[in-house]
Amino acid sequence: MEIDKHLLIILILFFSVNIFAQYDNSTDTTLSAPMGDESSKNYVPAYTFQYNKWYAELPVYNLVDTSIYNNHRTEILSASRNLYAHTGLLGQVAYPMNYHFQRTHGFVYKTMPFSLYHRKIDNWQWHYVPESYTRIDYEWGTGKENMFNVIHSQSIYDLSFEIDFTTMIAEGLFTGKQSVRDLNAGIRLSYHTPNSRYGFDFAYIYNLFYLNENGGILNDSLFEARVDIRNLAIKEPNAYSNYQDHDVFYRHYIALSKKGTDSNETHFNLGYVLHDIEFTSLKTLYNNRSLNPSYYHTFNYDSLFTFDSLTSYQFKNSLMWSNYMYNDSILMQKNNFIYATVGIAHTYIKVGDSSARFFCFQLTPFTNVHLRFARNIDLKMNLLYTINGYNNQDISAGLHFSWQIPTEKDIQHTLSFKSNFYKYQPDYFYTYYFANTYNWENENLKKQQLFQATLEWQYDKYIIDFNYYTLQNTLVIGENMLPIQFNKTANIYQLATLLPFRYKGFGFESNMFLQYATQKYIPMPWFAGRGSVFYGFNMFKKAMFTQLGLEVLYNTPYYAHGYNPVMQQFFYQNTKKIGNHTYFDFFVNIKVSRFYFHFVLGNFLADLLPKKHYLILHYPTKGLNFKVGASWRFHD
Repeated sequence: MEIDKHLLIILILFFSVNIFAQYDNSTDTTLSAPMGDESSKNYVPAYTFQYNKWYAELPVYNLVDTSIYNNHRTEILSASRNLYAHTGLLGQVAYPMNYHFQRTHGFVYKTMPFSLYHRKIDNWQWHYVPESYTRIDYEWGTGKENMFNVIHSQSIYDLSFEIDFTTMIAEGLFTGKQSVRDLNAGIRLSYHTPNSRYGFDFAYIYNLFYLNENGGILNDSLFEARVDIRNLAIKEPNAYSNYQDHDVFYRHYIALSKKGTDSNETHFNLGYVLHDIEFTSLKTLYNNRSLNPSYYHTFNYDSLFTFDSLTSYQFKNSLMWSNYMYNDSILMQKNNFIYATVGIAHTYIKVGDSSARFFCFQLTPFTNVHLRFARNIDLKMNLLYTINGYNNQDISAGLHFSWQIPTEKDIQHTLSFKSNFYKYQPDYFYTYYFANTYNWENENLKKQQLFQATLEWQYDKYIIDFNYYTLQNTLVIGENMLPIQFNKTANIYQLATLLPFRYKGFGFESNMFLQYATQKYIPMPWFAGRGSVFYGFNMFKKAMFTQLGLEVLYNTPYYAHGYNPVMQQFFYQNTKKIGNHTYFDFFVNIKVSRFYFHFVLGNFLADLLPKKHYLILHYPTKGLNFKVGASWRFHD
């Protein structure tokens, strides 16, 4: 049977990578070597970190991989550890097949389905560099996909700034009816006085998604009978959506006491006062010049023409006190400490569509504490609680314990436990929605609750996670395209592994998820994994490094979400299982000094396997395809 072949692939990947993981880390292996080539004259370290817009937090710096491995994953979804289901074209909607919960505290009108394409303060990786770092990426692929990205980060004395710009343009698999015009850009500026008495951070983000919303193919059976995808009818040939948002964030601080000139002298620290201002606006539009009446039960305006628009604004002010600042790297070198932040935020919210207006304000007290009991043991705790407004009595709380296990070599070895609790009002979209084709008003929705517990072991680049989730009052869009809230508790169990192995020019990496949910309305494949094997070698007297590799992606069949372009949301369906197709990609990476080139022949066995390459209902992914790309890095 076909399924037995794929199970054999899973077992080979799983057991072979665990055998590799037990290999003794001798001096011949490059697994523990720093990323990039420190012996090269072109090597300059660059780091990324995530910025917390709620409170001051000591950042965790991650070294940027300047080696050649995985350079072909310039597209942001494929570079993530999460494994995303998507429509087959870059820049469109996607969601992780492995269960992954990530929510920020506060008011949310609607959780947009653009995943990592949607740049936000919470997911934007800021760069830290000693001098300057520039990277330019360009990629072209089947479907006339064009992706261009440029990053420039620079530090000049006490001033640092960064520009991160990405644009994606594609025509798609359905000629002229799947086009993508995406743009997201981020600009940030940070400054602090030489004595760090005063400083500020400024960030501006702009996102634009302009998409043809075809609704997928009309008849899956024709595609599975090997009819050319360009000859298949689609559901909505005249629809498009336009989403754009602006996010402006400004934080400044002032120290309440002077710093001494003698680092060995003890000084009484009065801490810092911080003030944040954030303004966010979003606009959404769905336009369809010729609706198909067979897809909709009601029409609130015009049965043939739809022009649904909405705007939302948020303005937040917060004031806090902290006894530390995140830009002081010396803080993390201490053997023990207690760092604390306490504050309160005021948020004004306004939402409007063609039929109603909603506005409110809410207060959110918050605190964050970071304790180090000994040099290798850290405990972090945070709590946010909202008073008044739409999110009245919402709670977000987290606890993170980590133990840095000492090693003879300079290798990270960490055992950590994380737990998070969220009690939050459902997105406003579930409470009130009014469009030409759908409308509802649900004033009695219960607060959703989620508890997460994670036990993680990390040794160098090896990571194993055991995740447990329990969910209450889960909300989904049902097959009838209406919100459904379930009182029954759902439990999710997940094992996640990231196991890389490198020995001289040979390498192997496996990223796998085993998971199970007790609630059918939270569908997920019980297995999803991506593995790669590669070999690299020098040419032309070591002037050029070449790497050849094979990558495999597979997930077991499950009732994958459908996508409704009118409301820009995924919905539950139990009519068609998606999965049980193995994607084989062959790739070539070439590195010459700071110039990188890659070629990928994707899904090259598609014509030999059954036509089952969907990741989202009614949206076939690409069959045999290719992409070429180049990356150029500049340092200093």
